[in-house]
Amino acid sequence: GVDNTGGNGHLSKAQRKKLNKENKKKGKGGKKFMKGSSKKNKIVPGSDAELQSLISTLKGKSIPENDDYLLSIGETIIFLLRSQTKIGLARELYDAYRNCRERVATSQSERIAAHQVEESNTNINENGNGEYRAVEGVNEPSKPSIGCEKEVDALHWGTLPETVHSFFSYMGAP
Repeated sequence: GVDNTGGNGHLSKAQRKKLNKENKKKGKGGKKFMKGSSKKNKIVPGSDAELQSLISTLKGKSIPENDDYLLSIGETIIFLLRSQTKIGLARELYDAYRNCRERVATSQSERIAAHQVEESNTNINENGNGEYRAVEGVNEPSKPSIGCEKEVDALHWGTLPETVHSFFSYMGAP
């Protein structure tokens, strides 16, 4: 290969443009490629694969106690607090983390409470034959528990270091 970089190892803007144009021509080979994923990889809504994908996403988004990411967030807030000019940014990060943590906990507790109400209504509706009789406000028996519910219920966001909470409680509301 010939070095077209002029000896310095860098291409000029014109050279990069020409190279990109040539690569595009070579890549197409006269065919048009369809963008997007193939049908093989699509997840069917309501399938076990979709459920596992959602659980995997939830696990990836949760930040458990003593996690490196949680410790990094706490250390970042403390670092920002030490700089007199970055306290507002530290407050934003703290509030955002606390808001996400509270929203996850609230959503989880609401889902668990709804499941318990649904389960208690099912117990009331069931007669001795394993059949369900209509009860006002209940259209059908509850669905059986899915094996991953306990796993999802156990997911949570950890708490930031106590020094961070102490500082912002001392500072009061923004």
